[in-house]
Amino acid sequence: MTEDSPTETVGSSAPTKKPKRYTPLKHKIGWVAAALVLGLAAVVADVAWESRGQLYDSRQQGLRDTVDMAVHIVERFKTAADSGAISVDEAKSRAAAALSSMHFGKDGTNYVFAFDSNLQAVAHPRLDAGEDLSNVKDQDGIFVYRRMNEVANTDGAGFVYYSTQRVAGGPELPKMSLVERFEAWNWTIAAGVYIDDISATFRHQLLKYALVLGAFGLLMILMLVYLARSIYRDLGGETYEARAQLENVARGDLATSFDLDASRENSLLGSVEKMRRDLAQLIAGIGDGSASIEGAAREIAQANSDLSSRTQQQAAALEQSAASLEELTATVANNAETTRHASSIATESGTALHNSRQLVGDVVDSMDHIRSNADEIAQITTVIDGIAFQTNLLALNASVEAARAGEHGRGFAVVAEEVRKLAARSAEAAKNITSLTERSVKQARDGSERVEQARSSMATLGEHVEQTQGLMTDISNATSEQSDGIGQVNQAVAQMDEMTQQNAAMVEQAAAASQSLREQAEALRRSILRFRID
Repeated sequence: MTEDSPTETVGSSAPTKKPKRYTPLKHKIGWVAAALVLGLAAVVADVAWESRGQLYDSRQQGLRDTVDMAVHIVERFKTAADSGAISVDEAKSRAAAALSSMHFGKDGTNYVFAFDSNLQAVAHPRLDAGEDLSNVKDQDGIFVYRRMNEVANTDGAGFVYYSTQRVAGGPELPKMSLVERFEAWNWTIAAGVYIDDISATFRHQLLKYALVLGAFGLLMILMLVYLARSIYRDLGGETYEARAQLENVARGDLATSFDLDASRENSLLGSVEKMRRDLAQLIAGIGDGSASIEGAAREIAQANSDLSSRTQQQAAALEQSAASLEELTATVANNAETTRHASSIATESGTALHNSRQLVGDVVDSMDHIRSNADEIAQITTVIDGIAFQTNLLALNASVEAARAGEHGRGFAVVAEEVRKLAARSAEAAKNITSLTERSVKQARDGSERVEQARSSMATLGEHVEQTQGLMTDISNATSEQSDGIGQVNQAVAQMDEMTQQNAAMVEQAAAASQSLREQAEALRRSILRFRID
């Protein structure tokens, strides 16, 4: 594999791009390995340095405990002196002796010492009391006790680093001392430990961690090498080669192939090349299919357009039919209402005719009673006429007898004359009554005959009215049934009109969908034109 990327192959429609320079994958993995080594080295240094710091902290804590103990001893002697149990000089002497006897550490080479503000030794296992310490300095030229006194006076307590001999005549080794000011007696109490072993321990820890993490780093590098070889085997080449081929496919260039040997057929580049071939075949098939779909969608859209037009015409015709049926329904309903009203009137007429027949019957009965009464009146008139005739005869006889009586019968003759006149008037009245009665009887007989004829006519009319009422009832029932039937037909036509409207809307939607399908097929055909497969 080379660092230069292959020249990109594009379709005839793509502009020529300047070849880019890519970093091979093995270089990237090398950088990862280098970063891993540096990271492990940093971890080793950090862990070793932290271990060194922990050792320093441990030594400093030990010095703090030792100096605190020494200060506590000196404070106890000072308390004894303050209480008067012993003198101050004796207390200082005993305290100095106690400090000089304090040794610590594995080999007992570490000790506690003290000096006053004049830098004269107060307690020191290696120096005499009162010895001047102001000019003592180490191999680096540091005046050790001056530095200790300065730290104690300034901070009250602190650590001082310098060099001194572990044994007489030996080399000077690094040492760390903790000094603390005892103000009551103007002393500086200190204790020190050698720290040369800390550096040795630091180097030992550094070497140990370096070996452990170095072995781990070597293992990781070997794994990275194995991983790189696996990646190369799976990729079939460099990543930029796969990227270049995928960019060709992304630009629509499906004609540029990638030469692969048999060992790389099952790699990523082999899969990309297989994808390119399959995609080229797929795009070619989609192009042919989109052309067929476009033609079919155009025919479907035209057919749906014609169907939509015919459906709209049918919907308009159904709408007109529905309107006509609504008018016919209204007319039939009106006729049915009129027929029901006529039937009601016929029923009322039949009832009135029945009542009239009863009234006519009553009139006939009354005429019969009148004729019967007229006959009775005629009989009574005949009796009155007979009485008048007899009275007239009696009056004539009375007149004859009065004439015979002469003067004595004159008054009786006058009465007889008056009776005869009354009888004459009664006869005349009876004659008039008879004449009137005869005319009344004749008129009553004529009226009875006419009433009988009217009753017969009323009976015939009643039969006709009953027949008319039956016919009107039948017509009303038929009209109601016809109105219900037309209503059902109107409802069915309305449902057909609604379904036709829905069908028309669905046809329009289908036409729109067909048009959209045709446009999408056209868009698909235009979209695949960007692919170059030849």
